[in-house]
Amino acid sequence: MGAQCCSIGDPEKKRKTDLDLLGVSVHHLANYFMDLVRAKYPDSGNDTKIYQIEDLNDLDKNGIIREEGKDTQCPIDDRRGAAYVHTLQGADHVGPASIMLSYTWRYTIGDIVDVLTNYCKSNDLNPKNMYVWICCLCVNQHRVVEMKKRK
Repeated sequence: MGAQCCSIGDPEKKRKTDLDLLGVSVHHLANYFMDLVRAKYPDSGNDTKIYQIEDLNDLDKNGIIREEGKDTQCPIDDRRGAAYVHTLQGADHVGPASIMLSYTWRYTIGDIVDVLTNYCKSNDLNPKNMYVWICCLCVNQHRVVEMKKRK
């Protein structure tokens, strides 16, 4: 009821809430995102940690996540620079989040993707329509950097 309550009479607020709740498919993570990681970090590949993929201590250098969204208009605030999830198109890649992943940026991307892939296999779920809300990909890291620069 809470989500409905907040959107009654305010279609723009509902649209933005829906955009905030999008997730990346396990299929996309395993088959596309991992390719980006392996291409950029051939030595570490699956063992690359999230904080290496998007180093928020180096505010002037885009990691993989910000690089993908740097020229995309954010559908939430209509400004240049979008969350990774908002760069994706097609039901095999993006949809309403099915699960939320709690993790730390010290985990390796390979471990995260392996766990999600095994979760799908163990529960007989199609990875193409199992969408994960994961903060590094679903929060607009461009806005995070802007906030950090203001401090």
